[in-house]
Amino acid sequence: MLKRILFIGLTSSLFFLCPDVSNAQTSLVSSEVGVKVSQQIPEDKRQLIEEFLELTGGERTFQQVSQAMLSQMEQQFGAMLNSDLGSQQLSPQERQQMAANLSREMNRITQKYNRLFLERIDYQKIVEQVYYPLYDKYFSKEDLQVLIDFYQSPTGQKTIEVMPQLLQESIQRTTQVIGPTITSIMQEIIAEELKRLNR
Repeated sequence: MLKRILFIGLTSSLFFLCPDVSNAQTSLVSSEVGVKVSQQIPEDKRQLIEEFLELTGGERTFQQVSQAMLSQMEQQFGAMLNSDLGSQQLSPQERQQMAANLSREMNRITQKYNRLFLERIDYQKIVEQVYYPLYDKYFSKEDLQVLIDFYQSPTGQKTIEVMPQLLQESIQRTTQVIGPTITSIMQEIIAEELKRLNR
């Protein structure tokens, strides 16, 4: 039972992190296009995009946002498991033991995920395939210069400083608002899947 709950919880958590897994082949083609497009960006505009990304914290911000998402996934998974354990016919001692086991396993898995994520995700590849093409698409050189000027100002520096915390808190608060609905949906799905697996 512990393995089933852990498996279902992890699988459902992956949908929050990777909602578009079904389009993996399309994503590969898109990333190849992104590389070609980023190579076609005029050098002076590439330099402005690079300056903007460096100024706004680029890789550090990317890692902080990734950590916030992982932390949120961990919290959602924990809430789902606790809620699911509450609906199981277990003694208080069994429930406590199972919760401790699940918590330990989830902690181990998320630490491993975090380590592998940091080892395997190439930020520079993301810059080339994602950021350069998108900033080129949506901002002119003049726009980029205005953004750079803003982020060099005191207000811009404060924005850079607080943005990771602001994003993390907004994710947490949004989860608090929609969390009960998400938990209810996931409980319904988990209950249906457990019935299906027990047939």
